[in-house]
Amino acid sequence: MSGFFPVIALAVFLASTQSSPILMGKAQYCDKIAPLRATLAPGMRFSPEQVTVSGCKNIWYRVPAWFAGTWHKQSQTITYRLTTATKNVDRSWHTVDVSGDERLGWQRDRAGDFWEYDCNYVQHSQSGANLTYHFVERCDLVSSHPERPIFEIQSLDIRVQKSTMQILTVERTISTETLTLLANDRMKVESVSKAFNANGAMVSEVHSTAVKERIADFSPVDQYQRRDMRALFRRYLMSIGRLDLIPNNVQASSAVDAP
Repeated sequence: MSGFFPVIALAVFLASTQSSPILMGKAQYCDKIAPLRATLAPGMRFSPEQVTVSGCKNIWYRVPAWFAGTWHKQSQTITYRLTTATKNVDRSWHTVDVSGDERLGWQRDRAGDFWEYDCNYVQHSQSGANLTYHFVERCDLVSSHPERPIFEIQSLDIRVQKSTMQILTVERTISTETLTLLANDRMKVESVSKAFNANGAMVSEVHSTAVKERIADFSPVDQYQRRDMRALFRRYLMSIGRLDLIPNNVQASSAVDAP
């Protein structure tokens, strides 16, 4: 995937274990949020460096074994759309081509369980002559069901013309996503999203569904944004008193800076 950002996903699924406390949350929607800065308005020339992905903390979450791996989404079907300006509701189904991959599972402990790093992420996908940059700003767990977890995600989507990098649209979105395990290495993703424009006003509510297919098995993420993820994983397990879970190949490192 030459030219693509590394797709590092934040899947904050929490198992009900002594070392991984359950997080409870409630989806909260509003009709107005803070506006974006003027340099991200439509018509401006975009560079990915304009958006800084930050807020990473050294917190890790156990994820189910079926999550771990690289997943591919080819298309997405919109089943409902409310346009705020006109109050128009469209319940017809529209399938759009949105090709993209995401990688779930960062490290594996000595017991063989998979863990995700609690961090924001960035990815981008291509549709025709346009690119869409997707920045995740937060992700909260709503339900921790092992086969049907639910998340609330706040993200920033910037769609640009590939040839000029001129911003065509920019939206901040709050979404509730329900992930369901299917047969044959597939998962179903059902989403309810509210989108807000650059001025912070709500512009739409969209319901959609997609199926993702596993295209690769788990592979650990050892380096990310100049961070030694193996050392950070070791530090986290030590902080929760689970030295018994530290992998044999993870060594202590005094060079790891606190997030």
